Amino acid sequence: MRNFFIDPVGMYKNKDHIKYIDDYETELVCDEKGKYRKKVTYIGPYIPFAEPAGRVRIKFAAADVLSLAVCAATGYASIIRHTTGGWLLTVLPLMVSLLPCLYLIMGAVSLPMSAKPMKRDRYMHSIIRCFRSCAAIGILDIMVLLSDVLYRVTKSDWMFLKGDYIFYSCIIAAGILSVLIILILRSVKLDERELEIKKKM
Repeated sequence: MRNFFIDPVGMYKNKDHIKYIDDYETELVCDEKGKYRKKVTYIGPYIPFAEPAGRVRIKFAAADVLSLAVCAATGYASIIRHTTGGWLLTVLPLMVSLLPCLYLIMGAVSLPMSAKPMKRDRYMHSIIRCFRSCAAIGILDIMVLLSDVLYRVTKSDWMFLKGDYIFYSCIIAAGILSVLIILILRSVKLDERELEIKKKM
């Protein structure tokens, strides 16, 4: 499953990986049976870890578990019955947040479970993807909460159903856990000098 998400020259054929194709060199080689086969060699930059392997594994494992919790909370909030602040301002952002949840899972699955230096595409499709997905989820969660509060203020509707409490708990939990994932991944010490880019959220 992990190889499906991170292989840039085998299973992936989409545009997202074309921009990293220059990191690979492909050549035809003749084997001992006289048959030609394609040999792919990585020639791009490596991003090594600057801390013990055990600590790296613990941080990535924690990010994996928290990513599942974020997606579960967001998914449950999108289906539970509650008082809505409007389709455009509450329901739509909540539905849209399911997309970064999908990307978050893809990024979490791609997080390495060893402390070997990462290739550029592995780095971008794991750590950076998790950063961006968590940031998007957090922003959308804030939009949902603000729109709900605005609705209640303008409509003077302060009656809360049981589903409302669960809904708010899920949204707040997803936002807090998203920030926690970002903090955990930012605490991973990397040597990015070869990469020539900075970690972006």
